[in-house]
Amino acid sequence: MLHPTLNVAQRESGSAVLLFAQTQPESAWGSLTAALANPNVAYLFLVLGFLGLFLELSSPGTAIPGTIGVIFLILGGIGFSQLPFDWRGALLILVAFVLFFADVFLPSLGLLTLSGLALLVAGSFLLFDEAGGIFVNRILIWAIAAGIVAIFLVIGGFALSVLRRKPTTGREGLMGAVGTVRQALNPDGVVFVYGELWQATASGASVGAAPPIEERVPVTVTGMDGLRLFVRRASESETAAAGVAVIGDARSSPAQDVGLSLADSR
Repeated sequence: MLHPTLNVAQRESGSAVLLFAQTQPESAWGSLTAALANPNVAYLFLVLGFLGLFLELSSPGTAIPGTIGVIFLILGGIGFSQLPFDWRGALLILVAFVLFFADVFLPSLGLLTLSGLALLVAGSFLLFDEAGGIFVNRILIWAIAAGIVAIFLVIGGFALSVLRRKPTTGREGLMGAVGTVRQALNPDGVVFVYGELWQATASGASVGAAPPIEERVPVTVTGMDGLRLFVRRASESETAAAGVAVIGDARSSPAQDVGLSLADSR
């Protein structure tokens, strides 16, 4: 922004006097503070700052959300220092994000999040005295509330998918896994599953688990006792789904697959 400053130069030409004005640019710091003094801008930086700290504390490690959050809080603080705001509103917004953070670790079934949203909206309305002509745009308040709801829905959906995901490690992760025989099972031998060699046994409990099972034949884990696996011959569909590369001609035929399925269902 340019502010005119009067610089008088007199050039006498008969009785005429020429006046002209020169303009001097406002400092960058003055422009920044003037922009931050907007209540909508200050409020937006305040909420984004708290949100960055919330994301950092919820999943620490990257430090990026926390750093951005601190920067936004500093910018928001500069803006609020020039505005007549109500501390009660700012405190309610802070408590709202504390409840959001608590809901990540406490089993509240979303009650803490709902309470936090109510406090966030209430604090936003209370932040400035509208009678004084300074207030936060109502559309901005509801847009931020909707955005936070969307963030929690994404986080909740991701957490739910992780809980429902089949384990890929430990005892549970090995059940149903497909590997290949490295040392013929007659009935004991060695199989290669998930990048590791395991002692294994073809128990003979079904047609598919009847020994001997030759090397390089794909097998499916059906049980585990300590560090010993119990396996049976894998069907073509299981082998294809697992993407196991098998060398040799010892795969079961489609007719055998039907026999294996009938035998295993008994």
